[in-house]
Amino acid sequence: MEKKLEYGCLLKIYTEEEDPQIVNDLSGIKGELRKKGLPKINPKTGIEMSTVYIENIWAFDLKCTDNILDLEKPLNTILDIIKKNNFTKIFSVYKYNLICYAYVEDYNIYFTFSPKIFKLLDELGIEILFDLYSW
Repeated sequence: MEKKLEYGCLLKIYTEEEDPQIVNDLSGIKGELRKKGLPKINPKTGIEMSTVYIENIWAFDLKCTDNILDLEKPLNTILDIIKKNNFTKIFSVYKYNLICYAYVEDYNIYFTFSPKIFKLLDELGIEILFDLYSW
């Protein structure tokens, strides 16, 4: 029986009182626009939920579909996007989170990052949050 695995990296930028569209405009990257006061959308069903967003957020979620947990792959892709698309300037204006996540049907979860990834994170001055669940 194949184990369930969902993983990737999520970049969230909190645009405070500005429309999150500003990040699309500044970066040239089309992200999900989560606008304050609008209903949240269930990502699995696409149906509006009864709760609303309490702040303006631009989000870019890079989900992986393969069956081998390799968080370095989406992280490397997002860091490349950050380097090439004006995000360091955006980060100087807005708060942000870079989240690596993995939801795994396995009690023994592990992953590695290469020295190249750590060097790039250091050069860009970026911290990572981890959201890991196993069952």
